Amino acid sequence: MISQSSKQLIERLNDEEYLSKLYEQMQPGIRHYVTTNSGSITEADDLLQESIIIVYKKALDPKFELSSSLETFIYSIGKRIWLNLLRKRKSENKYLQSLNLAESESVEEIVLNEQRIELYTYHFNKLSQGCRKILSLFFDGNSMKEIAIKLGLASDGYARKRKYECQGKLLTAIKEDPLYTELKHE
Repeated sequence: MISQSSKQLIERLNDEEYLSKLYEQMQPGIRHYVTTNSGSITEADDLLQESIIIVYKKALDPKFELSSSLETFIYSIGKRIWLNLLRKRKSENKYLQSLNLAESESVEEIVLNEQRIELYTYHFNKLSQGCRKILSLFFDGNSMKEIAIKLGLASDGYARKRKYECQGKLLTAIKEDPLYTELKHE
């Protein structure tokens, strides 16, 4: 495997011409991967940008050594980010379905449901990482025992308690949002 020093990698990524060529080279593969996995071209381009930024930040660590080609490394980072995003979307969709949001018949109902989803998503993303993990696992259909094992919790009873606390935090945050009162009356 090829090994490059952090300094060399940073110099290459700071070279605008090299960076432009790297984007051109990587863009078709990343776009293909994302668009064949429920994404858009815009999301693919954002993903490529984010992946290169991550590589640059990693290269700032003097102990970092690239042990594969730069392109392979960027692609694998992008793939990991995209898969995590898809998992997150899947969890959010399952939760929203569990809210029993019926098919909307009018434009007003569609807009109202979209606002509810945005309100939920906003407050869900503000929860701690631990709460987001436990709720996502729960919404994915995992039992309390499975959640306890996956998160390394002492027992399924403790997992249940944490889920209840996290749901409470989420509901409280949503109910305290002025938009909630507005949406509740519509």
